[in-house]
Amino acid sequence: MARFEIVMHVTRELPCDTADEAAALVRGQSGSEAAAEQLVHLAVWRQPPAPTPSPLPDRIRQHLVNFFTSLEGCAAEAENAFRDEVAAILSERDQRDRINP
Repeated sequence: MARFEIVMHVTRELPCDTADEAAALVRGQSGSEAAAEQLVHLAVWRQPPAPTPSPLPDRIRQHLVNFFTSLEGCAAEAENAFRDEVAAILSERDQRDRINP
């Protein structure tokens, strides 16, 4: 008789609260299904709950979105200016090195 390694990915509702408890339940069920079956590896994690609505009013949430969008734009501008300055410094150094080897 041939022996197979089986990887199974399923989602299942279980009567427990933690991934460790879920793993123990699945291990117990796996061993009872077939005597010749041996569980080698099992990964279990809990899915995050559905997102809850924000407690902030929409007006304040929009102000925060606008603020962080503006902040991201400022950071991008500062990064581009920094890169331009570095490029200019390196370009000047390269020109000096060519003139005075």
